[in-house]
Amino acid sequence: MGIHKMSTREGSFALKGLLPATLVFGCLAFGPRVEAQPANINISIIQPAAAALVGDDLWAVVTVSSTFEIRSVVARVEDRQASLVFSPTAYSDRFGTWPGWTNTLSLVGLTRGPKMLTVEASDFLNNSAQAQRTFVYDRKPVLTVTAPLAETVARPQVHIAAGCTDDDPVGCSLSVSAGGAVVANARDSIDQVVSLSRFEGSATTLHFEAVDSAGQRTIADIPIYVESSIRLSEAASVPASIWDVQPDRILWLQSTSDRGILKIRQRATGQDTVAMNEPGRWPRYGYLTPEGAIFVEQRGDVLTALVYERRSDVLVELGFPNSSASLVANGNFAIWSMGGTLILRDLATGANTTVSTSAGNWKNDVAANGDVVYWGGDFDIYRYRDGKTAQLTADTALWNSYVLTDGINVIYRKHDPCCGAQRFGLALHDGSGETMLTPLELRPLEPGPGSDYQVNNGWVAFTRLGTGGQLQVWTRSPTGTETQITFFGDSSRIEALAPNSEVMFRHGRRFLSRSGAMPIDINSGLGRIFWQDGHWWVIIGRSLFQVQPDNRPVNLDQARLAANGRFTFRLNGGDGQSVVIQASTDLVHWTDIATKTLSGASVDFEEPATLDFDHRFYRALTP
Repeated sequence: MGIHKMSTREGSFALKGLLPATLVFGCLAFGPRVEAQPANINISIIQPAAAALVGDDLWAVVTVSSTFEIRSVVARVEDRQASLVFSPTAYSDRFGTWPGWTNTLSLVGLTRGPKMLTVEASDFLNNSAQAQRTFVYDRKPVLTVTAPLAETVARPQVHIAAGCTDDDPVGCSLSVSAGGAVVANARDSIDQVVSLSRFEGSATTLHFEAVDSAGQRTIADIPIYVESSIRLSEAASVPASIWDVQPDRILWLQSTSDRGILKIRQRATGQDTVAMNEPGRWPRYGYLTPEGAIFVEQRGDVLTALVYERRSDVLVELGFPNSSASLVANGNFAIWSMGGTLILRDLATGANTTVSTSAGNWKNDVAANGDVVYWGGDFDIYRYRDGKTAQLTADTALWNSYVLTDGINVIYRKHDPCCGAQRFGLALHDGSGETMLTPLELRPLEPGPGSDYQVNNGWVAFTRLGTGGQLQVWTRSPTGTETQITFFGDSSRIEALAPNSEVMFRHGRRFLSRSGAMPIDINSGLGRIFWQDGHWWVIIGRSLFQVQPDNRPVNLDQARLAANGRFTFRLNGGDGQSVVIQASTDLVHWTDIATKTLSGASVDFEEPATLDFDHRFYRALTP
C-alpha cells in the first residue's frame, strides 16, 4: 500500500491504493514514476443564449469536454440550483442533434431583471471548472380569454372579453385580430362587442395577442363561426362541440390538452353526465342512444380505434372497428364493421348479433326498425331483417356498393368494377325488385350516400345529370312519381331529406325545397342539418339552431308618442316570427328589453321606461 502524489494545473490530488511494485527479498521496489497529466475541463453554454429573455423555467444546456470522466454538472442562479443530466440528444440545430448536459431550473419567486447563470463541472478527480452566462428573467405576459368560447357562432356580432397581466408594472398591450385585420385593441383588458360581418357564412379564427414591455408575446387562437341568417334561431348551446341531438339531450365533446371529455347534457336541466373522461383517450364521433351514447374512441392511428357504449353508469368496450368510420346508429340499433364481420347491436337490450362475416367494411346502414343493409365482398347488396338475410342483387358484370335504407326502400350505387373511368348509376330496391333511378354514365363526381342519394319514410332524393352535365336534385314519392326540384346551371347536392318529402340541398348556400313551391334560400351554409320532431335543425360548432324558413327581415315603423306619453312603434316581419327588442343610449352598448312574437306579420311595442331617459335608440333582432 502507498500514497502517490500528483500535481496538475488545477491543483493536487492524492491516490491511495496499490501502486505498481515488484517484491524483491521481502522489500518493495517501486516501478517507473507516473508523470502528472493536465486536467482540462471546458464548458460551453448552449442555452440560454446571451442576454436571452427567460421565463419561470430556465432550460439549461451545456457541453463539457474533460480529460477525466465528469462526475457532476450543476447549474445555479442565485439561490436556485439543479444538477444537469447527460443526454445523447440534449439539443438540436440545423446541422443535427447533439449530446450534452441539460435540465430545467425553476426561477419562480426571484425578482425580475438581469441574472447570472453559473455552471460548474467536476470530474472524478475533484477537478472543476466554471462558465457563466447573463440572461434576463422576464416572464411572458399572462393572457386570459373569457369570451368567446371556441366554436361560438357570431351573428355577426360577438362579445370579446380578455385581459393580460405582466411582471412589469407598466402592464401589457392586448389586441384581437381576424383574417389579419385588428378588430379590437387596448391596454391590459378588452370587453366589447365587435362585428365580424366580413366573414359572414364562414369559419374564422380570433387571434388574441398580449405583448409586454420587452416585446414578448403570448397568443391564443379561438375558432369561431360567423352566421347571421335570420332564418336560423338559436335553440341551445353547450360549452364545446355538439355531436348529436335528441329532444331531451345533447351529446358534446370538450377537448383538453391530454384527453377528450365526452358528455351528455339534459336539455331541461342543463345537467351533464360524463360518457368518457380518461387520460390519453380521444372520442372521435358518436350518437346518443336510449341508455346513453355509443361512440368511437381513437388515441392514435386507425388501428387504435375502439367502439364504446356508455350504458347508464357503465362504459362497455365493444371491440375494434374496421373501418373506424363504420359506426352507424339509428333509433334503438347500431352497426359497425370488424373487418368483414358486420355487428348489429340492440341498444335497448345491449345484445349483439353477427349479421355477416363477408360485408363491406363501411358505408352500410341500419334503419330505425332494425333492418340492416350492406354490400358484400362479392359486391352485391343484402338486407338483414328479423334474423333473415335476403340477397337483393346478383350482378356478374357490375358492382353494387354504398347502401342506405329507411326500413322501406334500399338505395345504392351500381357501377363498373374498379378502376379507371367507371360509370355509375343509382338503383332503388323495394324488396321485390330493382328500379334504376339513373342510368350507368360518367359523372363529374363519384356518387356517394348522403350527398347524392337518401331515403326517408318511402321518399327518395337523388341526383341526376342535367342537360349540361351538371347534377340536379330529384325526388321520388312512395308511389313512384319523380320530380325535379333544382334547375341551376351548375351542380346541386343533397344535404337532408325529411319524412314529408322536404329536401335541404346545397347550391353554394343551403336551400329548402317544399312540394309545389320555389326553393327557399336559407342564407346559410355552415354546420350539419337534420330533421327532427317536425322541424329542421342545424348544428354549428357548440350551438343548435332551429331553421325558421318563413322568417323575413324585420323593420320598425309607425313610431310615435301614445296618449299616455309612452314611445311606441310597430315591428313588421313574418307571421309567428320571434323578435328581440334592444335599447341603447350610445349606439354601442345594447340591452335586451323585450321579446315579441309577430302575429299576422306585425306587432306593436310600447316603451314603459319612456320617461326614464332623455333619449334612447332601439333595434330589433331575430334570435
